[in-house]
Amino acid sequence: MKIVVKIVKVLSGILLCGAIIGGAWVVFWHPELIKPERKPEDPEPVTDVAVQIVKIEKKTLYRYIECYGTVGPEQRRVGGNAQSASARIAAPVAGLVADVLCVVGQQVEKGAPLFQLDDRIARSEEAKADAALSSAKASLARLKASTRPEQIAVAEIALKKAKQSVEFAQQSDNRTQAMAKDQLASVKQLEDSAQQLAAAREDQTTAEKQVALLKNSPSPEELAEAAAKVVEAEKALAATHLLIPMLTIKSPLSGTVVKVNVNPGEPVDTTLVLSEIVDLKRLEVSALVPASEMNGLKTGQAVAIVGAGTDSSTDEKSDDAAENSTPAIKATLVAVSLQVDPKNDTVMVRAVLPADSGLKPGQAAKLKITVDEHRDCLVVPEECVFKDKDGVEVIAGIEDGKSVLHNVTPGFREKGLVELTGKEVKDGDIKEGGIVASAGAYGLPDLGTKVHVVGSAGGKK
Repeated sequence: MKIVVKIVKVLSGILLCGAIIGGAWVVFWHPELIKPERKPEDPEPVTDVAVQIVKIEKKTLYRYIECYGTVGPEQRRVGGNAQSASARIAAPVAGLVADVLCVVGQQVEKGAPLFQLDDRIARSEEAKADAALSSAKASLARLKASTRPEQIAVAEIALKKAKQSVEFAQQSDNRTQAMAKDQLASVKQLEDSAQQLAAAREDQTTAEKQVALLKNSPSPEELAEAAAKVVEAEKALAATHLLIPMLTIKSPLSGTVVKVNVNPGEPVDTTLVLSEIVDLKRLEVSALVPASEMNGLKTGQAVAIVGAGTDSSTDEKSDDAAENSTPAIKATLVAVSLQVDPKNDTVMVRAVLPADSGLKPGQAAKLKITVDEHRDCLVVPEECVFKDKDGVEVIAGIEDGKSVLHNVTPGFREKGLVELTGKEVKDGDIKEGGIVASAGAYGLPDLGTKVHVVGSAGGKK
């Protein structure tokens, strides 16, 4: 039994030595025997991504504030037109509409008649005032002509006779008193003489007052009163002369009739708006802007107005877009409110429209206010900027058929373009004319990934 075991051990050792010797022979002299044979149809895998490319360009990009507003008549402002662009017409006095002389949509000039109020009562008042004036003038004339020179002459003659009568009575009384001292005249004669003297003196006094009255007639008070009545009558007549033209209500400005609120035969008062006139060549858009953005606003900034029949794009378009859309209306920011509305934390801004804007009062419009611009900045289409596996925004430059990732900081964005900023732009690693991947760029796995170009996307304008 021991002999069998020993034989097995010897044979095992011999086999192990043979295996070792055979393995060494294969490794050093025939290594191909231990490598798997590769089939011709299984080539070594190579990463190759299909991309479209664009060139980095220089353009001017703008930053906008967008808001919505309403078209209305231009308001008066410092440095603007002194005349109002709209008017709400009301009757100057209460009355009855006799005729409506305008229609909605009618172009009217300043001073054109719009409404006629019934003037029959006013004409009657005018006739009464005219008659009252004539009466007052006649009374004044009679008063001024009440004393004639002949009347004064007659009164003076009467006064002269009265004075002579007094002198004669005085002399007669003196003689009677002298005779009474000599007891040649009785007491009755003395009394009669005294009575005659007193009567003569009264007649003289009356004659003197008559002359004075005639010379001083009429009195200043009488003349002033009569003259005041004339002035009062003249003013009353002038008031009727003013009132009658006012019953023909005229347009205070040149413009278009946009509203007519009354018909013939209807009563009106001074609080009722009869019509509204707007100068459609002088319109503006009023809008609300968040107060947080008001620091970027100032008068004179360019505004693109987007309303009915307009398109938000103000720059170059494709041929199809240019044929099927209307460019936005170019306007100018003329006013920025200095007061914030606490209810909605906004400020009011106003932009004046050009005369041929075609917009109408009350129409809603979108405003794009240009508040900043970057000139000659490097731009690429927005799809060229993506985030790498670390979440950093990059663009994929194409050099010698391979991708090179560049870190960028996106700036302004406008119409599908994005501004490139950052350290590599400042250092000159990213330049105008450089080739970058657009479609297919997202997800490029590694720096130096092999790519092949399948087309040029071109930069959006």
